[in-house]
Amino acid sequence: MIRDLCVSKILNVYQNDTLTWRRSEPRERNRNGLVLFTDGEIEYSFPNQSIVASAGSVMLFPPNVPYRGVARTHRVAYCVLDFQTLSENEICDFGAPCIAKLKGFDQVYRDFSNIISVWEQQKMDAVIQIKAFLYSALALVMENDERDIANQESNEILTYVLDHYTD
Repeated sequence: MIRDLCVSKILNVYQNDTLTWRRSEPRERNRNGLVLFTDGEIEYSFPNQSIVASAGSVMLFPPNVPYRGVARTHRVAYCVLDFQTLSENEICDFGAPCIAKLKGFDQVYRDFSNIISVWEQQKMDAVIQIKAFLYSALALVMENDERDIANQESNEILTYVLDHYTD
């Protein structure tokens, strides 16, 4: 399946490093987010699923979906890129919320750090650079998602064959 996404606006870029993190009451974000986890582990609970985000992973966060969460480690650190899309449900159609472990995490982290720096300096080309980074990161998430779907399908086929090979 081919998916497309049109980022219309970059809203905020920041990083957080904290010793405690908890969101006990369900809360909705009013924006899309791409979150790169650099240290620790957080368990998020959405209406239809739970996701554990750990260092080296990236999560695509949809807007207007209630979530709760709790740090599973003492310290957590992450970088966030908040954005809007042309259509309100576009990111959900894209498969969010979802999480992916990234190959080449060190490079993605350096890129994200550069994006934070560009954002803070308010350079004229900041939005273009940030959108380029965001699209690149989304491509990595999709690549990982497609591999997971292919692996899941392969495992289902193998399980069926093993269960029914004597039929």
